[in-house]
Parts: sequence; C-alpha cells; structure tokens
Amino acid sequence: MSAAAKTEPGTSRVYISLGSNIRPLEHIPAAIEALKARCQVQAVSTTWRGPAIGSNAPDFVNAVVEVETPLTSEQLKAEVLTPIEAELGRERTDDKFAPRTIDLDIVVYGAKWVDAEVWRYAHLAVPLAELSPLLSHPVTGEGLREVAARLRKEMQLQQVDI
Repeated sequence: MSAAAKTEPGTSRVYISLGSNIRPLEHIPAAIEALKARCQVQAVSTTWRGPAIGSNAPDFVNAVVEVETPLTSEQLKAEVLTPIEAELGRERTDDKFAPRTIDLDIVVYGAKWVDAEVWRYAHLAVPLAELSPLLSHPVTGEGLREVAARLRKEMQLQQVDI
C-alpha cells in the first residue's frame, strides 16, 4: 500500500464499503449516519449505482466511508458493522448475491487489504479510489486510480445523489 494518510497514535485508517439494493436511497444515508455515531468518519465517497453482480437482482447503490478507529478489524466488524446491518434490517442468507438492505464490509484496514475484490469490481474500486487514489495493489503495484478508471469503463456506473 502506498500513500497512507497519517492517523492518530493507537488508531487505524479503515475503508468500509457500503452497498444496498433494497431501498438504497434510505439505507445508505442511514448507514453513514450510524457510522458517524460510532466512528470517527474522515470522508465519504460519492454514491454509485451499478448492476448487481451474480444475479438479476435490482441495481446496487455503493459508496465507501473512511474512518479512523482504535478498534481491531474483528472488533469493528462485531461491535459496529454487524450491529448497524442488523439495525437496518439486513437478513443473511446462504445466497451471497441476495438483495440486501445494507452490506458493510472492511475493504482496507490500516496497511492490510481485506477485500481483494476491489481489484475486480468498479463498485468497490471507483469510490475507494475517490478517497485514496494513490493506493496500490500489494503484489503488482498497479495504482488504484488506474484500475478504477479501467473498471468504470467496463461496468456501467452512474453517480447517485443521496
């Protein structure tokens, strides 16, 4: 990873992806507000609408939020993200492509890439590149900004105002 921003001692910079295809214009803002109530939110990307991956489900609306937190990735997931998903009516099923009210996932935690799907999908790469364009692939060194631009051309994403 390159060009990581400075954080306060004892905290980590974390990028969290948000996605919804059940009333997303309601659930994405609610998730952002819930994160602001529990975390030190540094930045919020633009929201983007794009096709569901792996199914004929309704389009998803996605964004990325940058937070600074003293929590470990496990604590962040268990104490913040999963409870917010539950509050917003997230129902987990065996179908990983099922429609959902909200999906919150850690993409980058400190210097660690948690979700390698960023390098494959525009709905993750584009909003993350907006917040941290100088990040680079941990193995190839390819810049996120370039990957996001390429993926955006391949996948139809539309900016959404929320």
